[in-house]
This record gives sequence, C-alpha cells and structure tokens, in this order.
Amino acid sequence: MSLPYRRDVDGLRAIAVLFVIGFHYFPSAFPGGFVGVDVFFVISGFLITGLIRQDIAADRFSIAQFYGRRIRRIFPALILVLLVALGMGFLFMLPDAFRTLGLNVAASAGFVANIALWLQQDYFAQSAEFNPLLHIWSLGVEEQFYLVWPLILMMLAVRRSAIPVAVGLAGLSFVVNVVQSGNDPVSAFFLPFSRFWELGAGAVLALLHARAGRPVLEREWAGWVGLLLLAVAMVVIDRDRAFPGWWALLPVAGATLLIAAGENARPNRVFLSQPALVYIGLISYPLYLWHWLLLVFARIIRFQKEPTFIMSIGLILAAGVLAHLTYRFVERPIRSAGRLSPKAVSLAAVLAVGGGLGLVVYAKEGLLDRFPHEIQKRMMTTEKESEDAHVCRYDVDVRPSPQCEGEGPAGAPLALVWGDSHAFHLIAGLRALQQERQDFRLARYISFACAPMVDAVASRPRYCNDANAFARQKIELLRPDTVILAARWSAYDGTRGYALLNEERLTRTLEWLKTIGVQHIVVIGQFPHWKLAPSVIPLRDFQFSIFNRPALTEKMPEWDSAYLDVPAFAAEKMVRHVATAEGATFISPAATLCDGDRCLITVPDSGGLPISRDDGHLTPAASTFFIARNASVIRPEYRKETPPR
Repeated sequence: MSLPYRRDVDGLRAIAVLFVIGFHYFPSAFPGGFVGVDVFFVISGFLITGLIRQDIAADRFSIAQFYGRRIRRIFPALILVLLVALGMGFLFMLPDAFRTLGLNVAASAGFVANIALWLQQDYFAQSAEFNPLLHIWSLGVEEQFYLVWPLILMMLAVRRSAIPVAVGLAGLSFVVNVVQSGNDPVSAFFLPFSRFWELGAGAVLALLHARAGRPVLEREWAGWVGLLLLAVAMVVIDRDRAFPGWWALLPVAGATLLIAAGENARPNRVFLSQPALVYIGLISYPLYLWHWLLLVFARIIRFQKEPTFIMSIGLILAAGVLAHLTYRFVERPIRSAGRLSPKAVSLAAVLAVGGGLGLVVYAKEGLLDRFPHEIQKRMMTTEKESEDAHVCRYDVDVRPSPQCEGEGPAGAPLALVWGDSHAFHLIAGLRALQQERQDFRLARYISFACAPMVDAVASRPRYCNDANAFARQKIELLRPDTVILAARWSAYDGTRGYALLNEERLTRTLEWLKTIGVQHIVVIGQFPHWKLAPSVIPLRDFQFSIFNRPALTEKMPEWDSAYLDVPAFAAEKMVRHVATAEGATFISPAATLCDGDRCLITVPDSGGLPISRDDGHLTPAASTFFIARNASVIRPEYRKETPPR
C-alpha cells in the first residue's frame, strides 16, 4: 500500500509545521502561521485518499488494514507525548490545571480533542495558552474525517461517481464553514464538518490525479501562485479574523495548487525539494506534537511569563531533537517491522491506558495530595459558583430562565445586574447580601464578553447585540428600582484593541435607563487586572515540583503590586466621568481592593482565600467581601456611610 514518493510534498509539510511553530513562538512575526494546520489537512486528504483509491481499484482495500496502518502511523508519537504531558503536569501544574489536562489527555486519546476544546470554550476556562494539548484538536478533525471517508469511497467504487460526490461534500462543508464562522466562530474552528472541506480539497485532487494518471496541472505558474497564496495567508490572516471562513481559501488553495503543479514544477523541484525541508517534513508530525508541549510548560514553569527569544530558539531546537529521536527510534521501528494486527492492537491498548490515566487525574481533582498541606489550603481556591447563577447567562444557545427576573421577598424593591463576566462575579456577593437582609429582589442578565449598552454595535461575539436587546427588553418589562452596570471596561474602550464603548454610547445607555424610570443606577468601575492570577502569586517562589519544596512562610501575603496590570485602570476614567455627569452612583473597585499602587490578592479575614481565580474575576469569597463593603451605596435605603471614592 504505497504511492510514488514526492519529496516536494514532504517539503510542503515542512512549510506547514514551520508556519505553526512560527505563529506559536513568534506571533507578531508570523501572525497567520496557524494556517499551517489547513495545509496539513490538504496534504492528508490528498495522500490518504490516493492510497485508499489505489487499494479499492486493485480490490485489496480492507477497513481493518486501513485503520491498523493509521494506528501504527499516528499512535506511537501521540502516546509518548500524552504520557510526557501527564508526567510534566504531575511535576509542575496546579490541581485545577492538571485536572483539565487529565480530561484533555483522555479526549486526545479518544480523538475527540477538538470537541472537548469546543465544550471548554467558556470565559472562565483556563487560557488556551496554558493548555499543553491544545494543538491535538487537529488530529481529532482528521480522524473523524477518516471514520467516514473510506466508507464513502468504498460505496463509490466506480471512480466516475467518486469525484462529483467528493466535490459536493466538500462544497457543502465549505458552506457550513462560512455560515458557522459568521454565527459561531468557535464551532467553525473546532467542529469537524466545517473543516472537512479542507481535507476534501486534497481528496478531490487525489481523485483527479488518479483519473489523469499525472498531476492535474503540471504548470510552473500553479506552483508560484501556490507559494504566493501561502505567503499572503501567513501575513494577512491573523487571530482577529473570522477563521476559517472565506479566509481559509488562501492556504487551502495555495497547498492544492502546489501539489497539483507536480514535483517537476520549478518551485516544487528547487524550493520544496531541498533536503533540509524534506527532512523537516519527514519529522513534521512529532515536531508538531512536541513544539507546543515544550512552549506551554516553559510558560507554566516561568509563572506565565513568555520565554525570551533565546529560550524560544532553544525550545524549538529541543523540539527538533525530540522529533528526530521520536521519528528514528519510535515511529519508524513500529511502522516498518512486525505483523500489523498485533502492533495495532497493542498500540490501541496502550493509548487507552493513557486515556484512562487522564480520566483518573480528572476524577481525582488534579491530585491535590501531591502538595504540602500549606499549599493545598491555598489551592482550594475557588469555591464553585452556584449552578443557578449560570442559568441567567445569555449565550449563543442559552437564554436566561424565568428565575432571573427576580428572586427574593415578593413586593420588595428589585435590583437588576446587567453586564459581562465582571457583572457575573458580583452575583455571589449580591445573593449573600440578599439572603442576609431579605429586603430586595435580585435579577440578573449576564453575557460574557458583552459590554452592557443600549446601542447594537457589537461586532464580536456575534450574540452580544441579541443579548443586550434581550436585557433591554427585560429591563423595560421589569422596571427595576436599581440597575447595577458592571463590565471589564478595559476590554471595550479601545486601549486593548477593541474599541466598542465610548462616552457617547455609555451616556446614551444611562440616559435610556433614566428614561424608562430606573430610580437608582449604580456603575461599577474597573476591577484590578493581573498579569499572574492572585491565586498563584503567593506561591511564585514555590517551585511546583516534587524535586524542590522550599519552606513557606506561615502567613500568605495579602497585597501585591509586582503583577498588577496598572494600565487597565485607565479605562475607569471615562466610566467615572459619564456616571458622575449622569447622576449615577459610581463605585470604584480600587477604593475597596487597592491601597495606592498595590491591591489585595487575599480576601481579608478569610484564612487565605484568593481575591481572584484568574486574571481579574473575583472568587465568591471576594465577591461577598466587595459587596458587603459597598452595600450602603448599592441601594439608597442602605446608605449609612460615606460612599467609596
């Protein structure tokens, strides 16, 4: 089961993996390097479809043989990387992160990593930059494609019907991709059917190649245009584009043209067939697996600091060495020698064991017992939000339930919270205040990453305009006595690249609230933003490794300034000015949580509970503390002291 070897295709593999490595290590220099994955998809569709078609034509194709060969090709390096990830996670990861890693190991072993990542896309989810197995999503898409595509080709054993069916399926997948990229970019990026057209492009090319008996273009211009399209894709596309969408046509068309040009076209013969590129292409699969794992653990060990340029070069070289060793001593021996069936079964069993280990780590809450008691106490950070708080969140497929319209004593004044995740983290404190006083009702309408405003001008996420329209409808219907506006203002004022909310739009929002009869408007300012999560800051001098456990001070520090993102507070100036001008009550979180150039990282009198779970969202204990300190100005009836500045 083989096809004529093409050195230029391995060279194209090298370009793809170098694009991806460039994007991950030097994103400013390679903004669109992630399109290398799309190039991989085209190559995979071309090569695997060619092999399947050849065997079907010779009447020797076997599903068992096909999957057995896929197992021997994919599993060895994947097993090694997953086990190393678990080992590194055991040594260096905090329990929450290690627990998530365990789940991702299990998902990767089951080739559903793309679906697991899609399900994890929550505003509070661990940052993708610290997920060691983030890149395994592409393997999930490929293997899901190969669950169905060989069966389709078998049913279409007559080659003349295979090409139109392949074109039709690829076209349908492309349409789904364009529609999903506009409505739900996360689904379009991770879910398989919006990606199948990229593998389908390679599949169609393989079928056309087989029918013609040669590369379908064999023109110099096809190779040059293909290279140009890849270069344009790498420069023009960036993470802010709705991707894949229409933009993915650039790398897919570029890769397709290069393969179609044939190995004798000058760009393919002179450039892609260079020995260095060809060898990088040969080890591209383990290189792809290793490079991201090393980068993420470098960030984790350095407490979320990016590696320096020299360190990055060293990590890339280390990934290359590991890829060479993996290819030489793991991949090639397993692929080339011995009987197919026993090896495939053994590899599948080992991968299943690795996935099982991941599930154990997940079930055991990230193995908290790895750490001394003092550390365990600190890491038992984050009491979980009550489940009913989430039912009041507006999302793509979620609408707030009726209980969000107001809980509390019948007839009591209604306070309504409107905003993004920085409004959501106030709910725990407000509910505690409500349960203590029993003299107001609480409603809430939350949309993560959506600024609360009356204008429908949000371009992303796409559901924000609908969410705000829904909240405005409910506010008009419920006529609350108090509306509390809260948001991560620094995300919307243009200082962080997303200019959405300005004085004019915020003024119109407050004026609209007054127009419909809201008696009391409370605007919460900018919460402290951190470069390193406060739950981790006190432990920054503690090496998270079983090999090095220095003594800890008995009392955790309460304040920090070194990791405080001071520029984020600049967003509060505009919000304060508008709120004051419109007669709203303004509460500055800095007045409660900060003292000069330092801010709290531990909730006072809590026994060491952190103020924030991540880079700025309050823990439930911190939310309760913040609301209690500002209860006197949240509603006029509670005004008993001078409001915070």
